[in-house]
Amino acid sequence: MRRTLGAAVLVLGMLAGARGAGAQMLDPSTGMVVDAATDPMDFSAIMSGQPGNAGMEAALSANAQAQEMAEQNMAAMQASTDASISAVNAGNDTPVSAPPAMPALPVTPKPVITPGGGTFTAGVQVTIEDSDSAAAVFYTTNGKRPTTSSQRYVGAIAVSAKNKVEALAFDVSMEPSGVVSKTFKVKAAKGSS
Repeated sequence: MRRTLGAAVLVLGMLAGARGAGAQMLDPSTGMVVDAATDPMDFSAIMSGQPGNAGMEAALSANAQAQEMAEQNMAAMQASTDASISAVNAGNDTPVSAPPAMPALPVTPKPVITPGGGTFTAGVQVTIEDSDSAAAVFYTTNGKRPTTSSQRYVGAIAVSAKNKVEALAFDVSMEPSGVVSKTFKVKAAKGSS
Protein backbone atom coordinates (compact mmCIF):
# COMPACT_ATOMS: atom_id res chain seq x y z
CA MET A 1 0.00 0.00 0.00
CA ARG A 2 2.88 2.34 0.80
CA ARG A 3 4.40 1.58 -2.53
CA THR A 4 1.19 2.43 -4.38
CA LEU A 5 0.75 5.60 -2.42
CA GLY A 6 4.35 6.54 -3.10
CA ALA A 7 3.92 5.99 -6.84
CA ALA A 8 0.76 8.08 -6.85
CA VAL A 9 2.49 10.93 -5.06
CA LEU A 10 5.36 10.68 -7.51
CA VAL A 11 3.03 10.80 -10.48
CA LEU A 12 1.07 13.71 -9.03
CA GLY A 13 4.29 15.53 -8.35
CA MET A 14 5.45 14.97 -11.89
CA LEU A 15 2.08 16.07 -13.17
CA ALA A 16 2.25 19.26 -11.20
CA GLY A 17 5.76 19.93 -12.46
CA ALA A 18 4.86 18.88 -16.00
CA ARG A 19 1.88 21.20 -16.15
CA GLY A 20 3.99 24.18 -15.54
CA ALA A 21 6.59 23.14 -18.13
CA GLY A 22 4.06 21.99 -20.81
CA ALA A 23 5.37 18.42 -20.73
CA GLN A 24 4.54 15.93 -23.45
CA MET A 25 5.16 12.24 -23.61
CA LEU A 26 4.94 9.59 -26.33
CA ASP A 27 2.40 6.83 -25.64
CA PRO A 28 4.34 3.67 -26.64
CA SER A 29 1.15 1.65 -27.20
CA THR A 30 -0.26 4.00 -29.84
CA GLY A 31 2.61 6.21 -30.94
CA MET A 32 0.53 9.31 -30.07
CA VAL A 33 1.98 12.30 -28.22
CA VAL A 34 0.07 13.06 -25.02
CA ASP A 35 0.24 16.54 -23.47
CA ALA A 36 0.12 16.80 -19.67
CA ALA A 37 -1.75 20.13 -19.78
CA THR A 38 -4.51 19.02 -22.15
CA ASP A 39 -4.88 15.36 -21.19
CA PRO A 40 -3.65 14.81 -17.59
CA MET A 41 -5.40 11.44 -17.20
CA ASP A 42 -3.64 9.85 -20.17
CA PHE A 43 -0.37 11.55 -19.26
CA SER A 44 -0.47 10.09 -15.74
CA ALA A 45 -1.40 6.65 -17.11
CA ILE A 46 1.57 6.70 -19.47
CA MET A 47 3.87 7.92 -16.68
CA SER A 48 2.85 4.96 -14.56
CA GLY A 49 3.46 2.46 -17.40
CA GLN A 50 -0.19 2.02 -18.38
CA PRO A 51 -1.48 2.63 -21.93
CA GLY A 52 -3.36 5.88 -22.35
CA ASN A 53 -6.82 6.37 -23.83
CA ALA A 54 -5.86 9.26 -26.10
CA GLY A 55 -4.29 7.02 -28.70
CA MET A 56 -7.19 4.60 -28.57
CA GLU A 57 -9.72 7.39 -28.95
CA ALA A 58 -7.80 8.84 -31.89
CA ALA A 59 -7.46 5.42 -33.50
CA LEU A 60 -11.17 4.73 -33.09
CA SER A 61 -12.00 8.17 -34.46
CA ALA A 62 -9.70 7.67 -37.45
CA ASN A 63 -11.21 4.24 -38.09
CA ALA A 64 -14.75 5.67 -37.98
CA GLN A 65 -13.76 8.46 -40.40
CA ALA A 66 -12.15 5.97 -42.78
CA GLN A 67 -15.28 3.81 -42.70
CA GLU A 68 -17.50 6.82 -43.39
CA MET A 69 -15.30 7.92 -46.32
CA ALA A 70 -15.35 4.40 -47.76
CA GLU A 71 -19.15 4.34 -47.59
CA GLN A 72 -19.37 7.77 -49.26
CA ASN A 73 -16.99 6.66 -52.02
CA MET A 74 -19.02 3.50 -52.65
CA ALA A 75 -22.24 5.52 -52.82
CA ALA A 76 -20.64 7.99 -55.25
CA MET A 77 -19.32 5.17 -57.45
CA GLN A 78 -22.74 3.49 -57.50
CA ALA A 79 -24.44 6.78 -58.40
CA SER A 80 -21.93 7.37 -61.20
CA THR A 81 -22.45 3.85 -62.57
CA ASP A 82 -26.24 4.22 -62.40
CA ALA A 83 -26.04 7.58 -64.20
CA SER A 84 -23.83 6.12 -66.94
CA ILE A 85 -26.17 3.19 -67.49
CA SER A 86 -29.18 5.51 -67.58
CA ALA A 87 -27.46 7.77 -70.12
CA VAL A 88 -26.65 4.83 -72.37
CA ASN A 89 -30.17 3.42 -72.11
CA ALA A 90 -31.87 6.79 -72.63
CA GLY A 91 -29.77 8.04 -75.52
CA ASN A 92 -28.96 4.91 -77.45
CA ASP A 93 -31.21 2.02 -78.45
CA THR A 94 -28.21 0.07 -79.68
CA PRO A 95 -26.76 -2.44 -77.21
CA VAL A 96 -23.43 -1.35 -75.78
CA SER A 97 -21.69 -4.43 -77.19
CA ALA A 98 -23.20 -4.11 -80.69
CA PRO A 99 -20.71 -4.68 -83.50
CA PRO A 100 -20.04 -1.79 -85.86
CA ALA A 101 -22.55 -1.44 -88.68
CA MET A 102 -21.55 -2.81 -92.07
CA PRO A 103 -21.15 -0.15 -94.73
CA ALA A 104 -23.99 -0.04 -97.25
CA LEU A 105 -23.37 -1.64 -100.61
CA PRO A 106 -23.41 0.60 -103.67
CA VAL A 107 -26.45 0.40 -105.95
CA THR A 108 -26.22 -1.10 -109.43
CA PRO A 109 -26.78 1.58 -112.10
CA LYS A 110 -30.28 1.64 -113.63
CA PRO A 111 -30.65 0.05 -117.06
CA VAL A 112 -31.64 2.07 -120.14
CA ILE A 113 -34.57 0.97 -122.31
CA THR A 114 -34.34 1.93 -126.03
CA PRO A 115 -36.39 3.31 -127.70
CA GLY A 116 -37.82 5.43 -124.92
CA GLY A 117 -41.43 4.27 -125.30
CA GLY A 118 -44.26 5.86 -127.29
CA THR A 119 -46.65 5.00 -130.14
CA PHE A 120 -45.43 3.14 -133.22
CA THR A 121 -47.11 2.16 -136.56
CA ALA A 122 -45.25 -1.15 -136.77
CA GLY A 123 -43.68 -3.63 -134.36
CA VAL A 124 -40.59 -2.40 -132.52
CA GLN A 125 -37.43 -4.04 -131.20
CA VAL A 126 -36.77 -2.94 -127.61
CA THR A 127 -33.24 -3.21 -126.19
CA ILE A 128 -32.10 -2.89 -122.58
CA GLU A 129 -28.54 -1.95 -121.65
CA ASP A 130 -26.72 -1.31 -118.40
CA SER A 131 -23.48 0.63 -117.88
CA ASP A 132 -22.26 -2.07 -115.44
CA SER A 133 -20.89 -4.86 -117.61
CA ALA A 134 -21.05 -7.34 -114.69
CA ALA A 135 -24.75 -6.69 -114.06
CA ALA A 136 -27.55 -9.00 -115.15
CA VAL A 137 -30.76 -7.33 -116.41
CA PHE A 138 -34.20 -8.75 -115.61
CA TYR A 139 -37.46 -7.60 -117.21
CA THR A 140 -41.23 -8.09 -117.47
CA THR A 141 -43.82 -7.18 -120.11
CA ASN A 142 -46.92 -8.33 -118.21
CA GLY A 143 -47.31 -5.29 -115.89
CA LYS A 144 -45.70 -7.02 -112.90
CA ARG A 145 -42.74 -5.44 -111.18
CA PRO A 146 -39.50 -7.23 -112.15
CA THR A 147 -37.32 -9.05 -109.62
CA THR A 148 -34.15 -11.11 -109.91
CA SER A 149 -36.47 -14.07 -110.51
CA SER A 150 -38.02 -12.47 -113.63
CA GLN A 151 -37.01 -13.15 -117.25
CA ARG A 152 -33.32 -12.41 -117.81
CA TYR A 153 -32.57 -10.08 -120.70
CA VAL A 154 -30.41 -11.71 -123.41
CA GLY A 155 -31.40 -9.83 -126.55
CA ALA A 156 -33.94 -7.48 -128.19
CA ILE A 157 -37.60 -7.83 -127.20
CA ALA A 158 -40.18 -7.74 -130.00
CA VAL A 159 -43.18 -5.52 -129.14
CA SER A 160 -46.17 -5.67 -131.51
CA ALA A 161 -49.06 -4.50 -129.31
CA LYS A 162 -49.48 -2.32 -126.25
CA ASN A 163 -46.85 -3.34 -123.70
CA LYS A 164 -45.13 -1.89 -120.68
CA VAL A 165 -41.50 -3.01 -120.50
CA GLU A 166 -40.02 -2.84 -116.99
CA ALA A 167 -36.44 -3.70 -116.10
CA LEU A 168 -33.89 -3.72 -113.29
CA ALA A 169 -30.17 -4.46 -113.18
CA PHE A 170 -28.36 -6.49 -110.56
CA ASP A 171 -24.62 -6.85 -109.90
CA VAL A 172 -23.89 -9.49 -107.22
CA SER A 173 -21.47 -7.12 -105.47
CA MET A 174 -24.10 -4.35 -105.26
CA GLU A 175 -27.71 -3.67 -104.36
CA PRO A 176 -30.23 -4.09 -107.23
CA SER A 177 -30.98 -0.97 -109.26
CA GLY A 178 -34.30 0.79 -109.22
CA VAL A 179 -36.95 -0.28 -111.74
CA VAL A 180 -37.14 1.51 -115.11
CA SER A 181 -40.29 1.28 -117.25
CA LYS A 182 -41.38 2.40 -120.73
CA THR A 183 -44.78 1.97 -122.36
CA PHE A 184 -45.04 1.02 -126.05
CA LYS A 185 -48.16 1.18 -128.18
CA VAL A 186 -48.21 -0.25 -131.72
CA LYS A 187 -51.04 0.94 -134.05
CA ALA A 188 -51.63 -0.35 -137.52
CA ALA A 189 -51.09 2.27 -140.21
CA LYS A 190 -54.31 3.78 -141.66
CA GLY A 191 -55.40 2.17 -144.84
CA SER A 192 -53.55 -1.04 -144.26
CA SER A 193 -55.55 -4.09 -143.51
